[in-house]
Amino acid sequence: MIGAAFDRDLYLECEGFTEELGNLEILGYKSLFEVNSYVNSSRILVCTSIIEGFPNTFLQALSVNVPLLSTVDPNGVICDNGIGEVCADIDSMKIKASNMLEDHTYEGYVRNISEYYLKTHSPDSNFQVLENYLNTDEM
Repeated sequence: MIGAAFDRDLYLECEGFTEELGNLEILGYKSLFEVNSYVNSSRILVCTSIIEGFPNTFLQALSVNVPLLSTVDPNGVICDNGIGEVCADIDSMKIKASNMLEDHTYEGYVRNISEYYLKTHSPDSNFQVLENYLNTDEM
């Protein structure tokens, strides 16, 4: 788990899960470059935040074809584009994470991410949006 402790009680609660789960390590704050390295070596990005709209880590994961498993689905972008799964609790998160890692399912997410990212977040698509905006008569 990467991130600063904004809520000390919640942070301590998460620390308690490290022993229970056995495969959770709390790393605390990391720089953008460190986060990129972790995301790039991941099979799934797990987002447990309930306060972020569209976390930067989503873009980091999508840019390297890493599917999302999240407690939030900003504007339905995850489900609508088939780029991951959304869950409401820890039990469904465990099940969905396992299912997502199955080869045929995983490859589908990667394929969807490639299409979605190129269409909406790539430098080329964003340059086109900017160019269209600059060429409108409304300026």
